[in-house]
Amino acid sequence: MPRACVVFTLGIWTKARRRYNECATSLGLDYEFSAKSIEEAQREGSKCSAVLLAPQVGYQRKEVAKALPNTPVIELPGRVFGSYDAASALRIVVDVLSGSRTPIDDVQIHSMRDFDKTKRVLAMSYIYRKDEPTLLYRVLDKGQIAASGMLVRRTFDDQLLEDMAATLRLKGWKTDEFDAVGIAVPDMADGGKVVRMRDDGEADRHDMRASIEELWNTKVYVDHNATAAAVGCYVLQDKYENVAFHAQTVGVPGGEEGYVVEGKPLVGRRGYSGHLRPLANSFSLRMDLEDAAWRVDGMCELVARYITSLACTIAPQVIYVWCDLLPQMDELREELEKVLPPAAIPELKEVTDYDSYVLLGELALCLGRLAD
Repeated sequence: MPRACVVFTLGIWTKARRRYNECATSLGLDYEFSAKSIEEAQREGSKCSAVLLAPQVGYQRKEVAKALPNTPVIELPGRVFGSYDAASALRIVVDVLSGSRTPIDDVQIHSMRDFDKTKRVLAMSYIYRKDEPTLLYRVLDKGQIAASGMLVRRTFDDQLLEDMAATLRLKGWKTDEFDAVGIAVPDMADGGKVVRMRDDGEADRHDMRASIEELWNTKVYVDHNATAAAVGCYVLQDKYENVAFHAQTVGVPGGEEGYVVEGKPLVGRRGYSGHLRPLANSFSLRMDLEDAAWRVDGMCELVARYITSLACTIAPQVIYVWCDLLPQMDELREELEKVLPPAAIPELKEVTDYDSYVLLGELALCLGRLAD
């Protein structure tokens, strides 16, 4: 009998189920995916190896987990779910079932135990999903993750924010009841302004903080998503004070980085820190730069070049790396040893759940600022 994974999704299950099952077969994994409602998952999930939840119903994870104490209940990251990324979803399942990965929600509250548990904070992450603006969100209410999900729209505008506010109202929250709202963006975050560079070298600047504060009547913070991810990595451990995060998207030569130095995030002048595309132009790789971003061997060399620069400048104690196309960390270390002495190479840790680290980091950034 195959190991079964119950997957609950909203609306687009037919396409997702077919892709997940085809991917499992191609990888030789003895998994079978089927669709269930939340109620069916609670009744039948004990017969399965794992229960997966779409981001839209992630806020019910604790309720489902309570009904299934012996079955892992996993909320799929919005980036993985939204792009039908079956390979990444399967990787998460394999890691959880093998014991090499803990669902991030299980450690969030522990990691933020020193923060004020009387606060109510909303964290959002703004990403591009097939050129469509997507808002991932998570609510921390008095020390507990109370809701999570995502919204997808054609444009990022006031209507998207109004839809977000309406979604929150349906779940029992008004926007002016939050002590703080944080939003992580893929562009430069200069204070509350989002700066996007155009092809002609000029910059478009949008005061996102002012727009949201006016609409929602609450305190708003805007951060670069890699900075938030670095903070998310930082608060999940208590061993290091100097932490870096490197993100590399498949097919994109330009990487993104976030840094925590002596326990504090580093953003640089005008929020430019961590935007690495110009640096890639200085690399001399064994293959064309654009081709390298699509190949495992090329991506390993490309990421190693970025980390070499990082190890020789900020020199963090540990670097967290997110890239679906990257090989194992020991292969990356071998590439680094071609140019760096072993003692100069920081500890390397793989990240498979980018979005959850971003949202966790944004929550921590908001709570830290409220405490200042």
